[in-house]
Amino acid sequence: MHMMMERGVAQGGAAPTALRQGDAEDACVRTPSAYFPNSYRLNILERDTMEYRRFGNKIVARMDRGEEILEQVKTIVLAEDIRLASVSALGATWDFTVGVFSPEEKVYHPCSFKGDYEITALIGTINTMDGEFYTHLHMTAAGYGGTTVGGHLNRAVVSMTCEMVIDIIDGTVDREFDPELGFNRMKF
Repeated sequence: MHMMMERGVAQGGAAPTALRQGDAEDACVRTPSAYFPNSYRLNILERDTMEYRRFGNKIVARMDRGEEILEQVKTIVLAEDIRLASVSALGATWDFTVGVFSPEEKVYHPCSFKGDYEITALIGTINTMDGEFYTHLHMTAAGYGGTTVGGHLNRAVVSMTCEMVIDIIDGTVDREFDPELGFNRMKF
């Protein structure tokens, strides 16, 4: 089934819904509770926790149900003192926000989604800005009927698992804000 977006609300059946920022006063997703069966209402004390192992310059990580992906990436990066790396991952999420950058407005426009989604691709870079942790990740996720959405990853909560490979690069590339373009560019 082809899903059409009208004013940020999915049309065409029982697919998960999303609102774009500005479409509602609070710009939040309004998802019927039917999309969240009791199995999704997690007791934080009963869930697994992220695990990873380092193999030379590569890290293989498993993030678990209820964990937020960007928080877990930061945990690994700080624990392993990573300054530069590339990231690739796949998995499943039930609550995420991605954005698209508007060069004219110089802002990201976030769009949040809730429901059952497969993370079909999560890629990006880890580096620094002013010497501190910085990451730039993009994610594409597929829902029921093959509908896909994606963009700059703002947040994603794992529903089943997220399997990630971090490829560490020997070196450092910092970022700096470019006022003409309106975003943080790599600086060499």
